[in-house]
Amino acid sequence: MEGSNKKEIVEFKKNVVIDFINILYNSAKPKKQKNFTVTSNSNSDDDFIIEFNSSSLKKSILDKMLNSLPNKVYKSQRNQAPRGMEMGSFSFSMFSLKDNDFNNTEYQATLLDAKNKSISNHINNLLKYNIDLNDIKVIGDLDLSGCTNLEKLPNDLKVGGYLNLSRCTNLKELPNGLKVGKGLELSRCTNLKELPNDLKVGGYLGLSRCTNLKELPNGLKVGEDLDLSGCTNLKELPNDLKVGGRLDLSGCTGLPNNIETINKLKAIEKENANNPNFSLIWPDHLCKDADISAIKNKLENAYRQYYNNDEEKKQKAIKATDSADFPVYCLIHRFLTESTASRGSIKKIKDSAEILVDRISENPQLLEFMNESARPFLYACVNQPVAGFLELSVIAEISSKPEIISKIESAKILKAFDIIKEEVKNIKNNNGNTIGAEVEVELYNAMVREVNNKLLQDKIIEKPWPGIADGIAYEDIIKNFLTENNKDHISKEVIKRAINSSKEDMKTYLCEGHLQDTWAQLIIPSAEYRKNFKKKNDIINAIKGVEESEESQYKQISKIENEFRDKNIEYAKELTEKAYDNIPTNSNVEKPKAVQSNKQQQNTKT
Repeated sequence: MEGSNKKEIVEFKKNVVIDFINILYNSAKPKKQKNFTVTSNSNSDDDFIIEFNSSSLKKSILDKMLNSLPNKVYKSQRNQAPRGMEMGSFSFSMFSLKDNDFNNTEYQATLLDAKNKSISNHINNLLKYNIDLNDIKVIGDLDLSGCTNLEKLPNDLKVGGYLNLSRCTNLKELPNGLKVGKGLELSRCTNLKELPNDLKVGGYLGLSRCTNLKELPNGLKVGEDLDLSGCTNLKELPNDLKVGGRLDLSGCTGLPNNIETINKLKAIEKENANNPNFSLIWPDHLCKDADISAIKNKLENAYRQYYNNDEEKKQKAIKATDSADFPVYCLIHRFLTESTASRGSIKKIKDSAEILVDRISENPQLLEFMNESARPFLYACVNQPVAGFLELSVIAEISSKPEIISKIESAKILKAFDIIKEEVKNIKNNNGNTIGAEVEVELYNAMVREVNNKLLQDKIIEKPWPGIADGIAYEDIIKNFLTENNKDHISKEVIKRAINSSKEDMKTYLCEGHLQDTWAQLIIPSAEYRKNFKKKNDIINAIKGVEESEESQYKQISKIENEFRDKNIEYAKELTEKAYDNIPTNSNVEKPKAVQSNKQQQNTKT
């Protein structure tokens, strides 16, 4: 029992603890209580001492105080907090103690479920009743992540370590005078609109997916990394922004795609040229090259028109990683930006992309089937998007032809591509080896270029195929397959099976092969196709409006979709047949110029 009469003295840091004790005992700011005494520490204005009448009372009082804090407080055992969302598991310390017993694990606890008893409720109530919480100083790290009810924090809050406010979705602003010694995590604070002008962050500042953040304060200085990824409403960057580490702007689709923004980012890079820790992740829709930015901006506008009747997708941020809704954008972004040094003239790369994007801009409905064509080419190295770009360029060329017979002649290029794709699997190098699947696309791209050049040289075709590149990334890996014998063999196959293909062969290829859906959309008059498409969707929407089982609805909708598709394919066959039938017997239109040139060469040799 002697221990019960022993007085226990604990020295606390920070006056926030007094406020919680005051609330517990319904007193304004007590200097004396029946069982404990609160006095100021003469050595520090920030410290205060609680003298308990017994150790058991000390334990009882501290238990009550800690239990009243939904976010329990304990001494951090870690020297450095992880970055990003991992900080959610990191604790904070609000006081130091002379009594080492308090550091026992029985007092250590993780965050409580923010949905149940949240510290945000306590802070909101304290501020509501005008209880002075200003000038709080936290020695270590303060973790309030996931406090969805937290609306504001006290002014002049100072945190010596890391402050984690991630997923505080009701937090609209930060307090004036906020100073954070290490890192400040605000990711997914979706109601946060601005930062205080005097904010100071010594380390990392995470603002990822703060989708309502529109601007940053002038003079903002961040000691380490600044993560602004996914801040879709951010409209501009301050001129005097200082970042000590990485600046991540990926997904900042609200930054205007203009020369001013590009020059500002270039200036930031130049200013940090001698900083080994600095790097800049550009937004997907911007590029250091103003021409490339202009091309991508034009394609973004085409997508907006294409999704004009879909409010969700029309407003969606266009990202170069969104292969679900913007696959053509993803493909062209990679075509324009990856491994360009090894792919020949950058001017030719940009010119090819501009031609394709111009045609899409003229007719955004091309994206209906181009999206499907692009998706298979979005994986692996840049040679996949390059191969996909070839196909999209020819589809755009076909769409630009006014007559169906002209479209058929352009479609022979697609057939040539399929033949080359098939043949490169079987050709051998000088050692008698066939190509491996892992570099097959590299050989395909290179062989398309070589066959195109040979057909031009031999005057089999009059102009280059659309989208042909000068150079191929990683070409040195497959160059021993580009022998004259292989090029001659594949060129002959292309002439025989594509350029000189018969009417029946082309009808089968276009109307019954893998291109039949694309071909139908390319030759059915657009007004007629859109009318039937709308009629089909109206029927489907009517089915969805009827209360039936999901299985029943699925069967009905599948039937309507298949009927629509089958009708289009049959109609495309009719149009293709009529296009051939309407050519006069003595006309040269049926025989493309490429074939005529070939015949003329044969006659000359004879």
